[in-house]
Amino acid sequence: MKYYFVQSYQKYPLMRLEDFVKQAYQAQFGCGHLLGGNVEQYIRNEMVKASPTGNLWDAIGNGMCRVNLGDCRQRGYLPSLIANVMKISVPQGTTEGLESMLQTLGDLALEHRVDVDHNALVAFLANYRQQGYPPIHHSPTFRLNYKPHYRVMPTVWAELLPVLFRVDRLLQSKQHVIVALDGPSGSGKTTLAKLVAKYYDCPIVHTDDMGLGGSFFTMTQLASSTQNPNCQAVQKVVQNAKSGNACAYFTQSGEQIEVPKSSVTVVEGTFCTCNTLQYLYDVKVHLSVSPREQIVRLFGNSANYQQLAEHPFKLQNTFFRQANKDGVVDIDTTTRFQS
Repeated sequence: MKYYFVQSYQKYPLMRLEDFVKQAYQAQFGCGHLLGGNVEQYIRNEMVKASPTGNLWDAIGNGMCRVNLGDCRQRGYLPSLIANVMKISVPQGTTEGLESMLQTLGDLALEHRVDVDHNALVAFLANYRQQGYPPIHHSPTFRLNYKPHYRVMPTVWAELLPVLFRVDRLLQSKQHVIVALDGPSGSGKTTLAKLVAKYYDCPIVHTDDMGLGGSFFTMTQLASSTQNPNCQAVQKVVQNAKSGNACAYFTQSGEQIEVPKSSVTVVEGTFCTCNTLQYLYDVKVHLSVSPREQIVRLFGNSANYQQLAEHPFKLQNTFFRQANKDGVVDIDTTTRFQS
């Protein structure tokens, strides 16, 4: 959290004590206190006044971020999209977590790394605790100089906004929308698929469970995947979903997975947008991840040479570089679950 306090101070050098406390509160509890009343109308009113900042969102720590409403308006995002994501993604913060962040703020004040008087902070926090840690406003100085218009949500949901926006647009003219999430191992496909499924209350088809990712070993096989039985199995399931039919598939372990009829179906797995399948999808998303973060996600902090040597990093990276070059991708994003 120390990094995010300092980063905010560098971006907003006129931050006052209460602005830092507000950041800590939002990093812990989000904007749950704003969900009463007509949330969508409040966002609409603010969007009209908000100016684009050049960044859709800014990280504030603890996996949370501020989504800038001016940038949402510039991209065409509707107030209903922001409101719905806020409602579905309220974090479960704790006062203990907030106290830890406030202690970090106190340390920074003692180190003179932020413009906060430590004695004033101690006095402010004593009163703040007595009041029960309520949400607070930005300082008049902050509001006057920076004109903040934003909403707070988990960063992983902010990263999904372009996908959700595109699906919402398609649902205005299509009865069934198929979303493909592709990317190398450890890029966050399953995590994001669960969030999309939560938002639309829709099924997920895990193509890795059907042997799709593990069945390719060369670029030649990727190019001629029509002869691959696992690819054909995926194709059949996706075609049924696209036609609005319920169906089922078997995993490699023999388990039968039901795929109910739904307006949205999510397909996720490495190579799920290969040549044979890419035409089936309405939205194709490729996820990327830094090499260092990928290794940590796959093997933890104790990866050994044999694990790294046996993993098909090279094939996956070659495939996705070529896919991006060929224009297969609708949306290309990097996952930052720790931001």
